[in-house]
Amino acid sequence: MANDVIETLTVNKADGSYQRASQIYTFAAAAGKAGTGAGYTATALDTGLVTMPASTGASMWLIPIHGLKVGDIITAMTINGQLESTGNANVVDADLRALTAVAAGSTDASVGAIAQVSVTADTILAESVTGLTHTIAAGKSYYVLVTGTTLALTDQEILSIDITVNQR
Repeated sequence: MANDVIETLTVNKADGSYQRASQIYTFAAAAGKAGTGAGYTATALDTGLVTMPASTGASMWLIPIHGLKVGDIITAMTINGQLESTGNANVVDADLRALTAVAAGSTDASVGAIAQVSVTADTILAESVTGLTHTIAAGKSYYVLVTGTTLALTDQEILSIDITVNQR
């Protein structure tokens, strides 16, 4: 065959378990919702973009992460988009978070974060955090909290979040 694709699949012969390494799942930013602040919107000219205009401080956007299987191990996260600037600072953070229901009230903890991506020129946003070892557990909910700040003559376009997992 001209286009064979062979993925890494490790099978444990003793117990029949398997692992597929480095599977990437993409989550559209437009599937999220606005958090604190009034900057991010998902109405950018009828596209799937989430945008933030110039001169907007500390706004948040929440992107739900779903469809991962219990036992999968999150190994990396990437935020994709575009940051525009003509010299002023344009800053974005992305924090992968896990919600856990407990009797005293749900807990909200960071799994891994991309902190303080700051640019002063037009830039493609493709920043990653790697080396994560979080195992997906039953009863938890996951989301990415994107926080951004733009100064004059800057704006942001957030397209998606990629989550890399080792499937079990």
